[in-house]
Amino acid sequence: MSERKVLNKYFPPDFDPSKIKRRKGLKKQNGSQMTVRLMSPYSMQCSKCGEYIYKGKKFNARKETAVGEEYLGIKVFRFYIKCPVCSSEITFKTDPKQGDFVPEHGATRNFENWKETDPNNQAGLLPSAEADEDYDSDGNPTADKVERDAMADLERSQEQSRREMEIMDELADLRQRNARLETSARADDPESLLAALHAERENAEEAARRQVEDAEDDAMVAKFFTKLPPPGAKVDAAPGADDASDNEGTSASPAPAPLIIKRTAASAKGEPTVSSLLAAKGKALDGPPAAAKPAAKRKRGDLQKMLGIKGKKSKA
Repeated sequence: MSERKVLNKYFPPDFDPSKIKRRKGLKKQNGSQMTVRLMSPYSMQCSKCGEYIYKGKKFNARKETAVGEEYLGIKVFRFYIKCPVCSSEITFKTDPKQGDFVPEHGATRNFENWKETDPNNQAGLLPSAEADEDYDSDGNPTADKVERDAMADLERSQEQSRREMEIMDELADLRQRNARLETSARADDPESLLAALHAERENAEEAARRQVEDAEDDAMVAKFFTKLPPPGAKVDAAPGADDASDNEGTSASPAPAPLIIKRTAASAKGEPTVSSLLAAKGKALDGPPAAAKPAAKRKRGDLQKMLGIKGKKSKA
C-alpha cells in the first residue's frame, strides 16, 4: 500500500515508453464533443420559456473546442446545456481575455459583469503623467480637455439612453412573464373560471331584470300621466299649413312646452277606491278610535285587603 503513495518511481536505463501498450483514454462522443459535469457560471434566463437559471446550478453538459477561436494561444471552449423546464438548448463559451464566460445562444445573462462596461480596465488605475497635461497649474482643464469632455458627455448620454432602453425591455419581459404566469394559473384553476362565468351570467340576468323593470315603470307613468298641449296651441294642423307659412315668409314661433297634468283619484273613471274594495269583501273602514274609558277606582279598604294589611280594631 505504501508503494502507490510515493512521489517518484524508478525508471531503469533501458526503459522504452514506445513498448508500453496504449491505455484506454476518455471516450469522446460525437467526434470532438465530450460529456462533462459543470455548474452554470452565471445567472441566466431562458429565451424560450423565460425560466430563470441561478448561478451554480449543476448540468450534464457537452464540451467542445471552438474552431478558429483562440486568444494568445489559449483555446476557447463551448458548452451545451438544456433548460430544466422546456429542454431547449443553451450554449455559452469561455472568454480568456476577460476571464469570464460569454452567452452565445438560447439564454440571456441577467447580471452584466463590470468588465464588459470597462474592457480596458481603467476603473482602478491612477492617472498618468500624460493625463496630468490636460490640466494647467491651477488645476483647471485646458481647451483641448474641454472639447474632449464635451464629446465624452455626448457619448456618456448616448450610453445612458441605451442602458435605459435595455432596462425598459427587461421590464417589459418581466411584465409579459407575470401576465403569462397569471393566465396559466387561472387556466389551471377550473373553480375560478366557473366563478367568473357564474358572475358574468348573474350580471347579465340583473341587467335584463332592470331593463324589464324600467319598461314597466315607463308604462305605469304613461298610464297615469298624460301630456296635454297648452290652451292656445292647435292640435291638428292642416297638411299644407307649413308650405303656406313658408311661402308667406313668416317664421313660425317656437311651440311652448307641453303641460303635464296629474290625474286625481276622484277624477279617474273606472278605478276602484279602497272603500269600494272593502265593501265588496264585506268589510268596512274602521272608524276613529273611541276615547279610552277611565280606570275604575278601588276603595282603600279593598287595596289594604289585597296587600294583606290588617286594620286595628277599635276598643268598645
